[in-house]
Amino acid sequence: MGSSEKQDQLPEEVTEDEVQELVGQLPGIQSCRLVCNDWGAIEEFHVLAGDERHPKQIVRDIESALAAKWGLQVDHKRVSVASLTSGSGRSGEQSTGSGTAWIELVSIRSTSHPGQQYLEVEVTVRTASGDATGRADGGIARAKHGRLSAEAATRALNEILPPGHYIQMEDIRSVDMAAGPVVCVQHSLLRQRIASLLIVGAAPVQGDDWSRAAVQATVAAVNYHIEHFSAANSAKRE
Repeated sequence: MGSSEKQDQLPEEVTEDEVQELVGQLPGIQSCRLVCNDWGAIEEFHVLAGDERHPKQIVRDIESALAAKWGLQVDHKRVSVASLTSGSGRSGEQSTGSGTAWIELVSIRSTSHPGQQYLEVEVTVRTASGDATGRADGGIARAKHGRLSAEAATRALNEILPPGHYIQMEDIRSVDMAAGPVVCVQHSLLRQRIASLLIVGAAPVQGDDWSRAAVQATVAAVNYHIEHFSAANSAKRE
């Protein structure tokens, strides 16, 4: 067992539920899930949070809380934070009057061909400058966790990003949180085809609508970094 694993190992008297309960009480955190290996060392710590606090600050809060409570040292690389865009609407469907070009989800349309095990998805998003639609199709297996819907949303978003900016979907996963499953989507943000930033969005699954959650997570990832795109547009105009 390595030294880092010893540092991340839960004390015998501490349970995973106790750790999750403590972390869940920290500001900005909505839900969390701890994953330990067979000997009790922390392997993964998934956190779902609002966007009122920076992810790095949330990670520092977690480190401080665990150290103060149980003397537990956690490697920050094991903690992943997915941020939900705040607002009165559902994740990925917010608007604001501040002048920032927030992106709204307009519609998701799916056409299935059961006999061929084939699915087509069309996603439309909206900004102040207009609507954009993206489409994706493939086998039913690729639709797991809303992957096809996320691909369609990605293509729609690429239609409205500033010139020279492009997002590429890297991964999509489902994380079982205390309140239910959450879809997390990771994209690379590319400028002039060169990767410059990894962005992550998350959205809870309502009912059994994995498709909507995947699209909401994709839109939320871009909305969370909308100031970056707005700055790029301003620089382009200047």
